[in-house]
Amino acid sequence: MKKPVILCVDDEKIVLSSLKEQLKRAFGNKYGIETAESGEDAVYLYEELAEDEIEVPVIISDYIMPGMKGDELLKYLHGLSPGMLKILLTGQASTEGVTNAVNYASLYRYIAKPWEQDDLVLTVTEALRSYSRDQQLKEQTEKLLESEKKYRGIFENALEGIYQSIPEGRYLNVNPAMAHMLGYDTADELIESITDIRNQLYVDPERRDELFRMIQTHEVVTDFEVQYYRKDGSKTWVSLNAHPAFDENGEIILLEGIVEDISHRKQAEEALLRAYEKRKELEHIINRSPVVVFLWKNAPGWPVEFVSENVSQFGYTPEDFISGRVSYSEIIHPDDAARVAQKVERYTLERKPEFTQEYRIITKSGEIRWTDDRTWTRTDDAENITHYQGIVLDVTFRKEKEKAEREREVAEAANKKIMDSIRYAKMIQRSLLPNAEQVKIYLPHSFFLWKPRDIVGGDIFFTDFFKNGFVVAVIDCTGHSVPGAFMTMIASSALRRIVKDECCYDPSEILKRLNLIVKKTLHQDTKHALSDDGMDAAICLVRMTDTYFTSFELTFAGARLPLFYTSDGEVTVVRGDKKSIGYKRSDLDFNFTDHTIPIKKGMNFYMATDGFWDQLGSDESSRFKVRSFGMRRLTNLIGEISDLPFEEQREILLQNFNEYKTGNDIQDDVTVVGFGFRS
Repeated sequence: MKKPVILCVDDEKIVLSSLKEQLKRAFGNKYGIETAESGEDAVYLYEELAEDEIEVPVIISDYIMPGMKGDELLKYLHGLSPGMLKILLTGQASTEGVTNAVNYASLYRYIAKPWEQDDLVLTVTEALRSYSRDQQLKEQTEKLLESEKKYRGIFENALEGIYQSIPEGRYLNVNPAMAHMLGYDTADELIESITDIRNQLYVDPERRDELFRMIQTHEVVTDFEVQYYRKDGSKTWVSLNAHPAFDENGEIILLEGIVEDISHRKQAEEALLRAYEKRKELEHIINRSPVVVFLWKNAPGWPVEFVSENVSQFGYTPEDFISGRVSYSEIIHPDDAARVAQKVERYTLERKPEFTQEYRIITKSGEIRWTDDRTWTRTDDAENITHYQGIVLDVTFRKEKEKAEREREVAEAANKKIMDSIRYAKMIQRSLLPNAEQVKIYLPHSFFLWKPRDIVGGDIFFTDFFKNGFVVAVIDCTGHSVPGAFMTMIASSALRRIVKDECCYDPSEILKRLNLIVKKTLHQDTKHALSDDGMDAAICLVRMTDTYFTSFELTFAGARLPLFYTSDGEVTVVRGDKKSIGYKRSDLDFNFTDHTIPIKKGMNFYMATDGFWDQLGSDESSRFKVRSFGMRRLTNLIGEISDLPFEEQREILLQNFNEYKTGNDIQDDVTVVGFGFRS
């Protein structure tokens, strides 16, 4: 196991040396001590440690440092490792800096310079102990949740009824199988409906009293047969096991156990009793039913002394078995034969009068069928078992249906869980987009069209307004749905950092920094990068060029995405550079191109992702029945609508897109941003 590391960050080497010496003396070789002389170095060092799967339980950082300040560093690392404990060590921290560290980085402790060695060591010791407790609690919680999930799954998916009840006559808990056994749609419905078990559920209420008397004598009661009322008023036979829990006074406070529907077995017992009385008549009935009746001799191979004629449903005749040409043990599937034999032997030794099991048999044609075997024992005067008599029912259809139903329920549950997660991700992704109403305050003549192909998508747009202008960006990330949405999180976070935090407004520089962040985040600057993902982008900066708010200019830079603008009825397309952001083979030092355009009254500007012009649709004017919408068609459409109000422009663009794709699926996420200067 790799040794955990305490990370120390300070721009003064003497401070780092002192910290390292004191911590080494306090903790010996139990922890590694790593140092960094700036926030940027600390980030790179942390990422290297994380890549090597080395824990960093505690970071001690100075506040005043060149470049990234201490609170910014702790906030950034908190996003990567929320559980890591952060200590701010400085004599010049502002209230705002400490507050930021507390609010955004979950600051553990603040220690002023110069520090007391004992105070420092005690603080770090407590931090390490707190971190260790948190990790242990996390592991214990995960194990507990996994255990609960496992046993809840057994409870919910069991084929037998499972219950918990109290002596007062109410159920505390039942599983779906028991609810369905009694004709209720759900377990909750059964619990709410049955408030007096004795009088509502028992056909003979005195049998409930007898059950409690048996529990007082034997504690655990098994195979207690009783008739229950179903929801619709019909009656059903069940066999239940009851396990009581007693209080300190010996009073029963809880009953729990398993309930099995034995209606079919009871019916079979009655049928067999009638068979002894009117064998011929019953044989006539049995031979026209799906139930095959057998009488086996208690001898190796279970020789058959009687079998009903309807054994023909398995391809055999009664004579095949009675003559000995076919042994019953031979037709049991080889994978089930040992289990069936062991169960018969065990119940024989235990003197069980009856038992049930399911197994597969092989028909004469080689087909495999599932059967439900209900067997009763026959004894001689000396209580020795001489025969087994029973009924065998073909339940292949039921077994296949149950298997399909289980698989369907598992698939539906998994799909629901996935879809719930994706819908929640949609809410998160939408929260990253600019608020349209707030944007209207600064850009009254504008619209934003954002249409993911799936619930979440790989497109995102961004705005930031500052004193002398604003930045608008459109980003098209690799992929669609969840993979694309993950990339938009990287893009959104990077843009906020570059524009809002670092106050970088130049479009070409924004693209260059964005390229660096994406490649660093996805480790594409290393030989071990797993991801070859990236994004295309278009960024506009609108800036006032005089102090009277009368003159403006727009600067555009694009990474494979263009800018459209209209002026005096003409549409101009400004192409972006033929370089994307990110990807393994992209140039880390590529300089993107700025295009500066003086703004005149009446000019409109548009940015869009390729999902619009790449959309396939029907084009009757072309010899190709299906072709993409195309850049030229979009350019012409922009020219036709540029004088209309912007909300109307948005609706026309969306209408044209939907009409064109008729009969075709949406190929890609679609984003269009438009804004203009009309006063």
